[in-house]
Amino acid sequence: MSSGFAEILQELHVVGMHTMNNLTYHIRTIAPWPGSLVYVESRRLSLRPQQFEPTLFSAVDICTHLQIARIYLTPSFGSAIDFVDYVRDRYPFPISEIRTGNAPPFGSPTTSPSHNRFTTALEGRGIKHTLIIEPHHDPVLATVLRLTFGGVFEGSLDHRGEEHLIDELTRFLFFHNNHRVLPTLGGLTPIMRLREFESFKHLRLFEPESSQRRLDDQTVQNSLE
Repeated sequence: MSSGFAEILQELHVVGMHTMNNLTYHIRTIAPWPGSLVYVESRRLSLRPQQFEPTLFSAVDICTHLQIARIYLTPSFGSAIDFVDYVRDRYPFPISEIRTGNAPPFGSPTTSPSHNRFTTALEGRGIKHTLIIEPHHDPVLATVLRLTFGGVFEGSLDHRGEEHLIDELTRFLFFHNNHRVLPTLGGLTPIMRLREFESFKHLRLFEPESSQRRLDDQTVQNSLE
């Protein structure tokens, strides 16, 4: 390897480390404690049981990167609210703010935030809701989307059966939350980052649900509301 090429690689490494350090600092600034900011997104799957539109909902706590995800039969308002309630119940800390894209089921480019029923529903739960109007201006968004189950396996989720997909999701969440070392956390895993806070030093594992529930009649009812 020539000395010139090695120098270029070293410069790229330095630039990359500088960029990552800046991102890590930004994350710790906007989300200083667990639950201070949670990103929620939805991705439709091509699996079509009985003409439904199965959708993967994901939540990532920005401070710790702890992730929760669940599959619903439809990308409806009812599904989104049910997922928020599920996330509130499963995280070991309260949520102050949820940030989403400005598209259904969370928002709409044609509807003002003051008339957004998802925003109103979250306010009733004591949670602030903010919309990402210009995604390219959000430096954390792209990183967060790559961390989710849908982001990691984007383009390869369409051909999996329901049971296989749910098993894969459960395994991924366990690995991500408890064993995935992340540069945006300074080389920590999400559970290690959580344990840096005094109230959570006793936690050894984070398992929001040991097995994902099937797309059963109860889920259908929640999705259609």
